[in-house]
Amino acid sequence: MAVKIHSGSVTVLDLTFIPTASSGSIPFVRHGVSDWFPKVAATIVRFADLQEQWDCENASRISHAAIGAALAFCAAAAESEANAPNVYPLATGGILLEWLDEPEGFDILAEVGHAGDSVSISIERNDEEIDEVVFPAADIAVIVPSLMQFGHKAQSTI
Repeated sequence: MAVKIHSGSVTVLDLTFIPTASSGSIPFVRHGVSDWFPKVAATIVRFADLQEQWDCENASRISHAAIGAALAFCAAAAESEANAPNVYPLATGGILLEWLDEPEGFDILAEVGHAGDSVSISIERNDEEIDEVVFPAADIAVIVPSLMQFGHKAQSTI
């Protein structure tokens, strides 16, 4: 089954539902935008196979909603020509997307919550938080390009 999300006349996200080993089907994004996107997307999709207590403690399963929102976020970042993020499953059932620029000390961290309906963005410089904002996942296609553009501008002025 395929689902396309549009913003005006532009296809923002093209989802194709694919099966996973343990949990039915989840959305998978098909884009040809950045060299890093397929590898990062495959890593995020594999988080669906993590079982309860995958951290040997009290970790929740990574929700399909969180996976879908993380894929949408990465697709928007890839279209904005951002560098590849580091991606990590969170014990809360969400996903952390991390863009680090160690030489300038400027970092963007995006935490997709378990419900997949919101994203918390933290902007840090030299391990000090500059700003934090939470926005609805439905606004990813609008907010991420601006965020990544801000990151490029901030890096060039540091």
